Amino acid sequence: MERRSFVANKITAALALIGATFILPGCAYFIGSPLRDVWHSELIEPTSDSNAVTVTHMGVTTLGISDGKTFILIDGFFSRPNAWDIFWYNPIKSDSDKVEAGLRMAGTRSTLPQGSDRKWPIPNALFVLHTHYDYAFDIVEIAKQAKAAEPSGKGLKVYGSPSARIILDSGNAQADFIPIRVGQPYKIDDFTITAYEQRHVHERRRGDKISGFIEEPVKQPVRYDAYKQGDVYALKVAYGDKAAFIYGSAGTLLHCPCEHPGEVDTVFMSLGLLGTQQETFFSRYWAEIAKMQPRRVLPIHWDNFTRELATDTLAMRMAPNIADDVPRSFEWLIQSATEMGIEVQVMPLGKPVPLFAKDSETRDEPLRKR
Repeated sequence: MERRSFVANKITAALALIGATFILPGCAYFIGSPLRDVWHSELIEPTSDSNAVTVTHMGVTTLGISDGKTFILIDGFFSRPNAWDIFWYNPIKSDSDKVEAGLRMAGTRSTLPQGSDRKWPIPNALFVLHTHYDYAFDIVEIAKQAKAAEPSGKGLKVYGSPSARIILDSGNAQADFIPIRVGQPYKIDDFTITAYEQRHVHERRRGDKISGFIEEPVKQPVRYDAYKQGDVYALKVAYGDKAAFIYGSAGTLLHCPCEHPGEVDTVFMSLGLLGTQQETFFSRYWAEIAKMQPRRVLPIHWDNFTRELATDTLAMRMAPNIADDVPRSFEWLIQSATEMGIEVQVMPLGKPVPLFAKDSETRDEPLRKR
């Protein structure tokens, strides 16, 4: 009996060793490590301050920006289809319940119109940064929910590329589509938004199925690779004399609005696939951001978007190691920002955090080297 127990203990110990050596690292390889492996500081504190313009990060590049009156949505990728369907090229479609829940969360600071029987906020405008599926997959469903909420209206204002228009038309979205013109300011209540042409983190390669432009209808359910890249944009979001800049991809701009250093307070820095690049690539990307002299940088597009959003942000899995090296990107970012005295902060997922103070005439004095 003792002999049998000894053997059983040995087998258990061996299995534990194998699991620690191969299976646990394998989890990171296929599903990514939790954010807490690279981020050891506090997250930005959520706010309910009515005097703040807030931003809510919903994973990837999905951002809900609100001053309590106006709700601007960036991309709006809420369905997050699972890795199995992506890997096997299974046809996928938007999940209307997840889109509704995502709109509730992203627009949680927004006030519903007086007398409205609407139960959740509908964006005043939706900007589509490019048309890969982790950006544009849910734009038809968002537009349909907006139209259902206000049947007599013209439909949700959607700003995007010709590829985004084909997606909307394919789904009979009845949206009020506005083609983005690079460098043209769009006034949306107290916000002014300007788009800049941007390079995608990965240039087109041989055999690449998701580069190029959408030219055929995209009707769900459909394989994820139907969502080709299209034009790629970054956005400057201004509110009074304050401004933030959103990089939709981890690539440089064709023209950097760097003429007025310090004008941009906050840069949302996309990390998606940055870890697969050489350090020289990161250096060019960072040099452009550094020219803007922001007070802080907020990383986005770091999460494994084939998984549900975690309620505990630090437990959220980063992009899997098989596809990216997010810890490397964080290491580059933190080191470079520290050298310049620029603060790096991480937003909690699904909770509004301060972006600007509405009544402040000047931005907070940045704690950084000049």
